[in-house]
Amino acid sequence: MLWLLLSLGVYSVRVLFATERLVVDAPPDISLRIQDVVKRLGFTLLIAQATATTAPQAASFGEFGPLLLLVTLMVVSSLLDHINPTLSHSSFIATTLVGLGPVVIKALRLIRSGTLFAIETLIIVAAIGALLIGAAAEAAMVLLLFMIGEQLEFYAANLARRGVTTLMALVPEEALLL
Repeated sequence: MLWLLLSLGVYSVRVLFATERLVVDAPPDISLRIQDVVKRLGFTLLIAQATATTAPQAASFGEFGPLLLLVTLMVVSSLLDHINPTLSHSSFIATTLVGLGPVVIKALRLIRSGTLFAIETLIIVAAIGALLIGAAAEAAMVLLLFMIGEQLEFYAANLARRGVTTLMALVPEEALLL
């Protein structure tokens, strides 16, 4: 991605992983082309204004939607197992396919940005492999546990990010050399 931006006439590019920011120093006339490159790579671009520290945003339903949907489908599939095991197996297959959706989308974004092998790729292979050997319930459970793990990781990363931001706010802008 960096070489794409540099080829546009950008002066410098920095990726700040701790704050999840891409800092681009470029002439203003190419900002639309920069935005286009970033969006084509599958990333969301928010143009930052110079502001003070912002309050953490509350989680939206869209953030938890796939996880809640997968939990609901798992519960329904498990209940069906007591009523009709054949229908339950089909339900677990459908649950797995629905759960694979967000994981496949994220894996494709990572592939487009140059990361061919990520945890998402491994989860996709594990779920498809479990379906192929007839373990549909296990495939759905792998996806459910992965999504729960991702949410916990997101929560922990946000806590760490807020801590780093708080510490960075304590750093003085100027220093006096004696």
